[in-house]
Amino acid sequence: MWGTLVPVLIGGLLTLAGGFFGPLFLQERKAEAEKKKHRAEKFEELVTAVYEFDTWLDNLESIRTHGKVGEIGISPFAKLEAISAVHFPMFMQKIEELSLVAKNYQAWMATAGYNRVSSQGLVTNDGLIEVYEPYLGRRNELLDELRKYAVKIFR
Repeated sequence: MWGTLVPVLIGGLLTLAGGFFGPLFLQERKAEAEKKKHRAEKFEELVTAVYEFDTWLDNLESIRTHGKVGEIGISPFAKLEAISAVHFPMFMQKIEELSLVAKNYQAWMATAGYNRVSSQGLVTNDGLIEVYEPYLGRRNELLDELRKYAVKIFR
């Protein structure tokens, strides 16, 4: 009697265990997939913020240096820092380095704009290369690090 009852009991226990643990396992995998999707979305936002900041600086230069009419708006750099600080702290050093050279570039814009106004509209690019090339270099270094991370993590 026990010879035939034991396999039936074991089979029943396995079925019950599968019914209990199966949904838990599926829920865990679903949560893991959602977390990965969220991280990928935040990473995309981080990369987008780098390009938004670059575009914002171009607009700022046009307005401050060349007198173009337009709205400066709020710098997207805070968004860049916030996403990195919360989700990708490994990029904070590169972002801080970008911030320093971007501030030098912005200071040049203010000086060039002042010079344009005080010289009745004469625009000169003196010193632009010295501040723009370091900015461009740091931006490209950050983007290269982001690309390497994306290939390593998301592919």
